[in-house]
Amino acid sequence: MKSKVALKRALIKLLTRQSLMQISVKKLCQEAEVGRSTFYSHYNNLDELLEELENDLVKELSVRDSELADRKKTKPSDFSYFLDVVDYIKEHKTEILVLTKFRPDARFIEKWKNAIKANLHKRGLPKDDLLYEMVAAETIAAFDYYLLSPEKYSESQIQKVVVQALKIFEK
Repeated sequence: MKSKVALKRALIKLLTRQSLMQISVKKLCQEAEVGRSTFYSHYNNLDELLEELENDLVKELSVRDSELADRKKTKPSDFSYFLDVVDYIKEHKTEILVLTKFRPDARFIEKWKNAIKANLHKRGLPKDDLLYEMVAAETIAAFDYYLLSPEKYSESQIQKVVVQALKIFEK
């Protein structure tokens, strides 16, 4: 397990400087300080490693955001779980920004949007694919904006915006 964590960290570090196509297994293993055989005991290629990293992030984000499905939550104080989402995103700032901004990973972004849309759907909101897509995309954009400029908005201000957006969506 330690080696998988080291490989994921090394991949993100390398992705801050170059694209996945420019990264070799050899270079990744040197950065992670693990042998190539260790890499191949876990993954067939770099894309498998990247996909596992994406899945881990989306799973954790979705779990933390699952309370969005509770339609009884309508006031900013009901969305205290949202701060847990923000904390997770801050804790994984580098990974999130690499995969959404610096080296945009369409697959990761799509998975994250789908997780957000699934939670909106569980909330019992009217099924409107375009609206779901817009809310999911804007949610990710808002998190990116916050990570790049945390001094401009507080977490509670972002929380209020999310609640306002849900109210508009539910009308």
